[in-house]
Amino acid sequence: MLVQDYPPEEAALHAERNAWMERCRSLQGEYAEACARVRAEEESMYAAAQAAAASAAASGSMVPEVEQPSLPMPREPVLPPPPAVVVARLHRNILADKPRVTRFQIPWDEQQGLQEVRSRTIGT
Repeated sequence: MLVQDYPPEEAALHAERNAWMERCRSLQGEYAEACARVRAEEESMYAAAQAAAASAAASGSMVPEVEQPSLPMPREPVLPPPPAVVVARLHRNILADKPRVTRFQIPWDEQQGLQEVRSRTIGT
């Protein structure tokens, strides 16, 4: 269902929830980009240190030990709290004629269950 298909009072709730989800995705994307920038900077610093060590070795001077730099990672974003749930508006849609909890059909009718058990044991 699209937001437009809901009654006006529910459409506002769905729009608020969608805006919250979009904000969370945005914050997570910004965090991932910041982490990628830090990793790229670490790699470029390591490559520069290796190049300096290689040029020092080529000139015959003392070769410094090259260590992988470790820059502080950006702080993980604090996600905003989700919109409040209106408990009074929650409802469950359970088919009374076919209740199902698992992937397998449960024979709720005693006779039907006995017939299925018999057919399985006779068939094997």
